[in-house]
Amino acid sequence: MQIVKTDDILNNAGLASPQLRALIPNEANYSVMLLQPNGDLEADANGVRHRNAPLAIQQFSSFLADVRQGSIDLVITPEYSTPWNAIRDIITSDRGPGEGALWCLGCESVKYAELEQLKQDLSALALFLYEPLQPDAQRFLNPLLYLFRTTNRHTGASCLVALVQFKTFPMAGDNDHFEINGMARGSTIYAFGGTDEQIRLVSLICSDVLDFTDPHAAQIYDRAIVLHIQLNPKPRQTQFRQYRSKLFRTKDDVTELLCVNWAKDVNMTFKGASTCWHNVAGTVWYLRPRDFDGRDPALVSNHRGGMYYTWCPSLRTHVMFFNCAPAAFLLTATKVFHRNVVAVQSRRIGPRLTTMFGWDATSARWVPAAPDDNFAALLSSSGAALTELQSLASNNPFNAERVLALSAGQLGGKDRWHDVQELDSCTILECETIRRVTFCQDSEPDALQFRQQRVNRLRRLWEEILPVAVHLPTSLIDLQVGKTLAWTPDAPHQNLLTPSGKRATAIYLGEDVTVDQAMNVKTEVAEYLRRASRDHDHEVESKQRLAVWFRNGNGTIELAGRDQYIRFDEPRTGSPVDVARTT
Repeated sequence: MQIVKTDDILNNAGLASPQLRALIPNEANYSVMLLQPNGDLEADANGVRHRNAPLAIQQFSSFLADVRQGSIDLVITPEYSTPWNAIRDIITSDRGPGEGALWCLGCESVKYAELEQLKQDLSALALFLYEPLQPDAQRFLNPLLYLFRTTNRHTGASCLVALVQFKTFPMAGDNDHFEINGMARGSTIYAFGGTDEQIRLVSLICSDVLDFTDPHAAQIYDRAIVLHIQLNPKPRQTQFRQYRSKLFRTKDDVTELLCVNWAKDVNMTFKGASTCWHNVAGTVWYLRPRDFDGRDPALVSNHRGGMYYTWCPSLRTHVMFFNCAPAAFLLTATKVFHRNVVAVQSRRIGPRLTTMFGWDATSARWVPAAPDDNFAALLSSSGAALTELQSLASNNPFNAERVLALSAGQLGGKDRWHDVQELDSCTILECETIRRVTFCQDSEPDALQFRQQRVNRLRRLWEEILPVAVHLPTSLIDLQVGKTLAWTPDAPHQNLLTPSGKRATAIYLGEDVTVDQAMNVKTEVAEYLRRASRDHDHEVESKQRLAVWFRNGNGTIELAGRDQYIRFDEPRTGSPVDVARTT
């Protein structure tokens, strides 16, 4: 794999460097549209293609017509996806990208001779450029097509350029190793920009990343948008994750990675046998600008549109997962780097999901669609707490995540546990399993177990503990009159609100918990309540309205420290973890 500057390729062809809007490091935001297609595919010795070619041509032609009409700055489709007939139609009808736009289109397989013929057929309309390979009728190509406009350096005339990049490293472990045995390998990765006046853009095609080295990362990471287009059933597999660590291991914040994959549940037909992958989509945006807008309103807006926030501590990056359904996504994003931009305008806050589109078969168009995060299916197991949890999530899904974490006593040992970068359900480990409770499309066993346990804890608290007077301490008897689930940043360690406006903290730790463990949780939360208290009386009331339950080895529900913070023969203020205080 060698990384070659696109400017050098264009210069040799007598063309100027393109002025691409997404790569100009100014304060102007840029638009992005990506397609996450439905996968009904077939693979054989000739490569990969759609099984229903007419439908695919219709969908991709409509998508490309929409992005042309909307003057979208950056357009992306995944590996093996865009039909060549759709590209031919776009070029011959002069509906390709306008000035300043860049289309990055993963294309269906093609033979080298077929590409040569297409180049000749469209020579009057577009200049095709690609590295020369030895023609081989027995091998197919896995191409990425860059479409953009630039000018002839000698005449100044506008020119449509079709720059084709070939996959350099085959996927292993697939059906009969059909890429290893049948794919002609390229050797060149093209890099746009990379000067002081332009942001860099580089694309990797699926298993190219298996040959991605530290020197490659050092060559491209700086002030760069890295695209990774895939047809990958397991994009989170260990070897496929390693390149991300290479890209993000520096302390700089000027690298963004956008992975674009197919929608969930790809059906692949090979030698007449069809198999459903049962895959997640794996379309993800990784970024870590210092000015990232991690406030609830921005993240909730993205969530409702179909893009879901997580935080990856090992990479120190914000990781935005897209809804797994077949869809097109329209976004507005801040530039990965700003040059000569005044400080008040240079806020790199990240992407905003504007619209999610679904395919409407009746009109044969992509139309705005409401995303399904699959939370409703999980809600059905929340029992009597369903209405409360549903209401909380509909107003702010992160507040529902916070209440569920607090109700289960899972605060991570930090009084800022409720910040999205600390909230355990919003944190992804290196394996990138998504444990978000209000985004339920990850089917990994760990994710399923985590979400179900959270909802089960709340259900038991709501159905088996809070309605039973004998389980309640005297200070919480008013919960019998009425209560709602509630969370506010002004009372971050309390999850209940009574009709009279009083707040309380109710926690159920589940089974297999000792008395000491339950008391440790209560002590931890009491300390957080103390720190958040506005005065002496508020501290006392907050602690007295804290209750932690667990189920002992006999299956009996116990209340940890029933008389703690209520008895008059012990101090009611001060830090419960201060070893110097008098008890």
